[in-house]
Amino acid sequence: MVTGPGRRGLIGRVAEVLALLASPGVFYVVLRLRGMAPVDLPDPSMHTTYIIDPRDIFTRYAAVFAQTARLREAARVGFLVPGRTAYLLFGAVGGFFTLRYVLALIAVVPLYVLLKRLYGRWAGFAAVAVVMSSPVFVTAWGTDYPDSAAISYLTGALCALAMPATSRRRPYWLLLAGSLLTLAVWSHVAAVPLGAAMVVAYAAVRLLRSRDHLLRDAAVLAGSAVAVTGLLSLFSWLLIGQANFVTPTWQAVRYLDTPVQERLWHSANWHWVLYDPWLLVPPAALAAFVVVFARRSKGIGTPQLVVGLASLLAFGVAATLQFAGHVQMLEMAYFSSMLWSFVAVLVALTLAELAAPFVTWVGAPRRHRGGGRSRLSWKKAPATLRHALPLVLLVAVALAYEADPHVPAMRLDGWGAVVAAIVVAAALVWRLGPGFSARGGHQRRSGTLRAGAGLLVFVVFVGASLVATVAPEAPHRPLPNVAVEPDSSPAWAKALGGSDTELVDAYQVTSELPGFVGHAAYPGEQLLTWWPHAETGELMGPIGMFHSGYDAVSVVSYPILLPGARAKIEYRRPAQILLMSTTGDGFSTALGQLRRAHAHFDPDVVRRGVLSDGTFDLHVWLIDLDKYFHRVSR
Repeated sequence: MVTGPGRRGLIGRVAEVLALLASPGVFYVVLRLRGMAPVDLPDPSMHTTYIIDPRDIFTRYAAVFAQTARLREAARVGFLVPGRTAYLLFGAVGGFFTLRYVLALIAVVPLYVLLKRLYGRWAGFAAVAVVMSSPVFVTAWGTDYPDSAAISYLTGALCALAMPATSRRRPYWLLLAGSLLTLAVWSHVAAVPLGAAMVVAYAAVRLLRSRDHLLRDAAVLAGSAVAVTGLLSLFSWLLIGQANFVTPTWQAVRYLDTPVQERLWHSANWHWVLYDPWLLVPPAALAAFVVVFARRSKGIGTPQLVVGLASLLAFGVAATLQFAGHVQMLEMAYFSSMLWSFVAVLVALTLAELAAPFVTWVGAPRRHRGGGRSRLSWKKAPATLRHALPLVLLVAVALAYEADPHVPAMRLDGWGAVVAAIVVAAALVWRLGPGFSARGGHQRRSGTLRAGAGLLVFVVFVGASLVATVAPEAPHRPLPNVAVEPDSSPAWAKALGGSDTELVDAYQVTSELPGFVGHAAYPGEQLLTWWPHAETGELMGPIGMFHSGYDAVSVVSYPILLPGARAKIEYRRPAQILLMSTTGDGFSTALGQLRRAHAHFDPDVVRRGVLSDGTFDLHVWLIDLDKYFHRVSR
């Protein structure tokens, strides 16, 4: 039986673990996080369909999709396998939120352990707050686009690679890092260069500082990649219906690398960047990190060096692919969001140092990474209050923003640059101010002035970082040679304190579409969709379930069957057409148009209904085209 101090220590460890596991739910409630994000493109729902009913998509479209690599969504198994598992266990909405809780833990648990080992327990909880109050993380988790998983995998992997550990324990952290990096790669191919940046940074630092067992470490990373890929292949075959996701991924990369696809998805005109002020956040976070941690090479902690070098390489390769290559790494928010895996760790480490003037981190070495010994001028304050103050300040800044979430529009070369400069200036003030002496890197004993200055710098840094992230783009006229599809206005501004009730209702209805349509009776039983163009925004989720415009009768002429739409039906020879609308208006007209068509499609309405949940209603008619439908027993 455990008694005395040992028992108290055990109770404390259990409470710590429970608090960490509960932290995503606690922050969800306290910060009123928006659990789902608006669907501004059909791409998230193109993945939802593989979570809900993947085999039917293969049955209907495998042959026609293969011509243009449109089965690439099915190959993103690092996200789809966990998503499909959560759906089978908990249903559509329940599975969605269960998986997001797990993804949040994948990001925050390794980050917590990293900061705890460097600065102490309360620094770890402050790092959790950095992630959970990040509009980018919250928004990424809010859809079924694979960046929702990749952003968590990359965060956990970076922390595992940077984790201070003995030679005996290091293989376990590398096993975790390799597994998470592999999951990120097979979630989205855009994670490949970011993961490569992490591995290169880790190898470079090990070569510089400690080469012991480097070959063993490489073997652990490679072995974990092979093992995880094999397991994903098995579960992809069992849950989704295809074991080989490597070949479809490579075919998609080659297809999207063609000049036609490059012109479609990658902007030739770079001036779009002037209207995306949030792109200044990653370099600003890195610059502030360098200001705070810059020392002679041997004075920088190995974990900080790994994180800083990995971030520098990742941001550099992302910019190179965007501006020197032809990958939409920065102009597409679903891609650029993954950079915040690095931003979160940079910010967490920087804030831990900025807090040093007014906090003594419990569990941290007496000599901080900044130099000399930590001194407090407010020793009479309760220890718990001092240690928890950074966490309280992070939450307070987020709640203050939620009270009036109206950041003015900015240009990158205007106020966006000013706000980003404030982030860096705050770090510079800390470095040169009363909490730090440049000579020898020793902190001064400056009492209340030092503590107050440190607190102010901390708040300014957090607030400016948040403002720079959520600032909307300044209004502007359409730019020439800019890709139409990429969304330049990510829904980050209302991630904190936003409502997701209507979004959850729409997701529930969207998830019911495959059940309403039913399974294909034979391979190649294609289904096309048709909806009012004016309702495209409201129906973005449902239309994505059947690959949006590619499988649409027409995106502009509903309910009139123009010659181009009729020609598409004759070319695709679909067995069924699904009419969708929020009101049902025009369904009879559309049916009449199909009946009067010269091609004699012989339409027959086989199912009518209204899929409804809360505030969202979706009117649907399923029509068989007897001219192309093969009558077989269902």
